[in-house]
Amino acid sequence: MDDINFNSDKLVIMTYQRGAGGKFLINCLGLSKDAVLQDKDLAQKDLEGTLTPEDKFNLLIERINKIEDKWNDLGLGCYQLLGVHDQLFRKEFSKEERKKCYRDVVKLLSNSNKLFFIVQHRVDWVEDIVNEWPNAKVVAVDHSYEFARSRPGYHHLESGLDDMKNEWVDQIPYDADFRFNANEFNSKHHTLKNIQKLYKTFGLTDYNEEYISLFYDAWFQKVFSVTRR
Repeated sequence: MDDINFNSDKLVIMTYQRGAGGKFLINCLGLSKDAVLQDKDLAQKDLEGTLTPEDKFNLLIERINKIEDKWNDLGLGCYQLLGVHDQLFRKEFSKEERKKCYRDVVKLLSNSNKLFFIVQHRVDWVEDIVNEWPNAKVVAVDHSYEFARSRPGYHHLESGLDDMKNEWVDQIPYDADFRFNANEFNSKHHTLKNIQKLYKTFGLTDYNEEYISLFYDAWFQKVFSVTRR
């Protein structure tokens, strides 16, 4: 098996304040045949060609419908896919230490043509991921305070601070490849148009408005009816 290709241009860093909808954007991109959802087993099936966009859509809808009272990110995330998460990019962790944590599927993904994703809530740590993955792309979700605070369980947020005690950044200070205004999540029309632009930005040719429209409806209804984890 090849080693991890840290020069891959298929890693997408999604940076956003907690509660601002970044995972929704990742899942919408993950519906493409040329991207994976944040789970190692699902990614492996995707690489093998045994998981279709329809399969992924049905899985997302099934999982979102099972949520009763607390949001759970649909059981998908950086650890589930990569074996690492944003906290491992703190200064005290070395690249060699992280390499021991990366799952085997990362080797395959980094040498493939499929997009894969990592989340970074701390905008001041985005550069640390880019230093490790110099050709990674960055999507920044800006203007997220009002949208996040309107969700159940996020009402305690105060202007200037988030729950991790770092500064609340309205405009993420990074030269992102794509910017999404979180306030536009309140408009289905604007959300779908922006996701279509995201597909074009990353060269994904199979934007499926029916799937994404139905997923948006299920997600938007659910995140405003359940509390945070």
